[in-house]
Amino acid sequence: MPWWSPSPAPPPGRPPPVVQATVVSVASSGSQPAAGSAGLALAGGETAAKAALPSPPQPPVPQEPCIKAPASFPSLERLSVDEMRNLKENELIMDDWILELPQVQAITRKLKEAREENSRLSADILSHEEEVSTATSSCETCQTMLKERLRSVEALSCGRNEILKHRSQQQATTILATRAQQADTQAEEMLQDALSGEAMNASALADFRKRFVQQKMEKHWRLAIKAAS
Repeated sequence: MPWWSPSPAPPPGRPPPVVQATVVSVASSGSQPAAGSAGLALAGGETAAKAALPSPPQPPVPQEPCIKAPASFPSLERLSVDEMRNLKENELIMDDWILELPQVQAITRKLKEAREENSRLSADILSHEEEVSTATSSCETCQTMLKERLRSVEALSCGRNEILKHRSQQQATTILATRAQQADTQAEEMLQDALSGEAMNASALADFRKRFVQQKMEKHWRLAIKAAS
């Protein structure tokens, strides 16, 4: 006979309580919050990590399938009528009996494993808290320096735009014409020096031709830019 069978029954006028059984869905490790300070530390560590790095997409949380109610309860079949009545009318005894079921014990073990895994993850996150804090501070410093450099670049860009705005088209045309004339003058001087000088061998003649053509090309491309502007 079970240990709880001698328990006294409640008064006859008391209606029997309704016993409700709640099926608990056990999530995988990391889905249950750790208790106490470990849970607070876990939340703080996650906040610091999210501030330092972009959050990757979270995978879907796997859910434990709901356990079907067994078709029979062999332990109930061994009880007498009085024991059954006592079990039905005493809520604490009913809870103890439910906790002894193999299905409930399996869920309890999974809950324990999930809490232990959460505790391990909390300790691991706490061990990296200083590293995350240092990385966050370094990132903020780099962002401040980058903003300062951007302001400097914007100021230089504005100054450049002002300079370009005040440069007239006439000035650019005059500069191009002057430099084209200089290139043409240098080419003519090279030609006069070659005609008045001594006879040149093949190597000297090739070098003269190269320099003369280069000066003429500089003249013509500057005049072409002047005409297109």
